[in-house]
Amino acid sequence: ANVVAHLDGNPALSLRRGGTWQGTTCSDSGCHLAGTPDWSDPGSVDGCGACHGNPPAGHADGECTTCHPYGDATHVDGAVQVAYPLSCDGCHGNPPATGAHLAHMETRDFAPVVCEACHSVPDRVEAPGHLDPSPAEVAPTGGRFEDGTCADTACHAGPDGTLPAPAWAGDPLAGECGACHGVPPANHPPGNCAQCHGAVIDANGRIVAPGLHANGRIDFR
Repeated sequence: ANVVAHLDGNPALSLRRGGTWQGTTCSDSGCHLAGTPDWSDPGSVDGCGACHGNPPAGHADGECTTCHPYGDATHVDGAVQVAYPLSCDGCHGNPPATGAHLAHMETRDFAPVVCEACHSVPDRVEAPGHLDPSPAEVAPTGGRFEDGTCADTACHAGPDGTLPAPAWAGDPLAGECGACHGVPPANHPPGNCAQCHGAVIDANGRIVAPGLHANGRIDFR
């Protein structure tokens, strides 16, 4: 052993997990990542977020322990422990309760809109782009989604509707009759809708066949 170097008052360090020792601080190490804790101040790395973002950059918001079970023996061990839920409702509702999800997926006025109509549904939880930060990517199969509104879609496309570009987080009454097309539509003869569209709507204005309503085609009899 080098007794002189051992007793010279300057500790010789070689960080086993990589990084740099700068006399009083560590940096770029496997345990502190981009953090630069002061060796003389243990409190400088106290709490989540001292070593990595909370959540880390490019990571979805949420409760950490949903996907990363915590344990003293496995925390800061150089490996990311992952045990995420495998079902769609493990992290968010199925359907989610945010915005107009329920209005599209739990309704009696038309067939439920499937997730694929607006989103690229991943085939696995860890698929690229799935666990990135909010908001979720929206790519409707038709029309546009811009600034929180839908427009030019088959379901909101009526030029004479009162709300052709509804806000995703807007008024829940946005789906009332007349919002998407006129009642009656422009250049349409007046009369009770059920006279010509009785397979879809009854004389009292109730939708009787949700699967035939707002499906991109007009059912006439």
